[in-house]
Amino acid sequence: MQDILWWQNFISTFNGKSLILDKYPVTSVYTDACPEGGGGHFGSDWFYAKWDAYFAFTKDLHINELEALSVVLAAIRWGKTWQNKKVIVYSDNMATVGRLTPLTYSKFLSRLKQSLSHIGINPDKYSGHSFRRGGASFALECGIPTELIQSQGDWKSDAYKRYIDPSLDHRHVVMDTFAKRIQGKL
Repeated sequence: MQDILWWQNFISTFNGKSLILDKYPVTSVYTDACPEGGGGHFGSDWFYAKWDAYFAFTKDLHINELEALSVVLAAIRWGKTWQNKKVIVYSDNMATVGRLTPLTYSKFLSRLKQSLSHIGINPDKYSGHSFRRGGASFALECGIPTELIQSQGDWKSDAYKRYIDPSLDHRHVVMDTFAKRIQGKL
């Protein structure tokens, strides 16, 4: 009975993200692209996309961008099966493969401080915290529901609400909606 209670408690607080990856990585994800199209292969499934037929915006993209787009399309197609797994993407384009390593908080902070120093700004006055707040506020401005903002930011409580700072435009939309409702126009 104690085991069941433990699992019940765990499930009610678990956010669906695991720090422990599967023992065996997905090793058969292959992508490739050329100026005409791109594709991918995973397990027994595959896809091919002819750029001009499905993605007109790609006509002026560099081959490195087309290769990266193939990886994105593969992630869209098979991403749910990759959850909590180490995914190894095989591609013949090193510019794409070299950029697939995750950006950790410490790497982000290091690059931020290095970039600030490079342009002559004292990096000691900046931290990654403002990006967390700014990201939450930007998500709200983009119309992302607050429960998704909470989930994406890994907030387990309502603390994320303190970070959301609606813009003046956003507040005007809210007030206009209120005014229309009061006037009976909605």
